[in-house]
Amino acid sequence: MFNSTHTLTGLCLARAGLDRLAPHAVWTAVIAANLPDIDILVDLRGAPDYIAYHRGITHSIVGIPALALLLAAVMHAIAKGFRGHFIVALAVMFTHPALDYANTYGVRPLLPFDSRWIYGDALFVIDPFVDLVLAAGLAAGAYFRRRRLAAAISLAIMTGYVASRFELRNMARQRLESYAANTPGYVKSGVSPRMAPSQWMGVVETRDAVFCVELNSFGGVGREILRMAKGPATPAVAAARNTRTGAVFFDFSRFPVTRVHSIPDGYRVQFLDLRFYRSGFAFGAVIDLDPSLRVLRETMGFGLRVQQDGDL
Repeated sequence: MFNSTHTLTGLCLARAGLDRLAPHAVWTAVIAANLPDIDILVDLRGAPDYIAYHRGITHSIVGIPALALLLAAVMHAIAKGFRGHFIVALAVMFTHPALDYANTYGVRPLLPFDSRWIYGDALFVIDPFVDLVLAAGLAAGAYFRRRRLAAAISLAIMTGYVASRFELRNMARQRLESYAANTPGYVKSGVSPRMAPSQWMGVVETRDAVFCVELNSFGGVGREILRMAKGPATPAVAAARNTRTGAVFFDFSRFPVTRVHSIPDGYRVQFLDLRFYRSGFAFGAVIDLDPSLRVLRETMGFGLRVQQDGDL
């Protein structure tokens, strides 16, 4: 989730009662709500390292208690009360991967024991309704001088909203699976949330292709948005997959497709993950190879342009 959501969640939890456990516990809660994202520092080393490590160990059942201990030690040195700061940090910090789990990107909570990704597929990465409810609770609490009650009410409303989004996701999944089961060569499917609660993008993988459809929790499957062949298995593709960028991409991707195009100095291989398809763009990687299949350039990122005519 976006960091505004994490911050507001931490603030509301503090105002709901956790701030009584230690001096300046509000600061502990705000920092704890965002601290797992310290792993974004690896972005300084490039996109492949960011994708490989983000939402990894710092979002796991091992990393969260370790970070909570570290934060509690720092806050104890500033304001005393190690035990209280640790309880606040631990409680708030566990909401971070829980919220991140709710969207399509996913988390790996069992690292370093198990590196598998899990996905909630229920909330868009930025959900204005959640932020609005939490912010309104904080504002109302300050205005009416009933901070604990207002914060608790806003957290309850947020929890109910998130639960309803998961139920709507289940409905969308069932409709998509019923539709996809009749598709020749069906392999798997998934849903990707839109901003509107009942609107989704359905992604279906078959033996030869991946396609995206409009989806509504109540109305079922709508029009097809995009269909792409999974792509060829050529020496150029094999060479691209063996790069650092290619390996990271396929460890992260859920619905990958491959494109190959000739360029003046060799080949361009593009890998796309269609779960992130939005208005002609998706997450992907591009690896340029010379005629001898030596790597010329590697790039990776969100917002790569998707074309359906075979060109990159």
